[in-house]
Amino acid sequence: MCARSATSVGAYTACAPDDLAIEGRKLRWFRSSPVAERGFCSACGSQLFWRRLGGDRVSVSAGSLDDPSGLVFGRHIFTGGMREGA
Repeated sequence: MCARSATSVGAYTACAPDDLAIEGRKLRWFRSSPVAERGFCSACGSQLFWRRLGGDRVSVSAGSLDDPSGLVFGRHIFTGGMREGA
């Protein structure tokens, strides 16, 4: 589902909900499955966040952060399901 939503490889990070500060009021949430919802910009539609309902982390699209973000590469996940031409 994430690869289809992002249409390509994605770079993400995560934080506790209380550690996330958002400027402006254009963020909207959409319940994309029975267990999760996605945050997006209501002005342009860019997907910015993902969170599991009742979870303790918010995944953040790293490309949406202003530089310098201070992020460093940590790991890659779910690469076994990707195939050429998919």
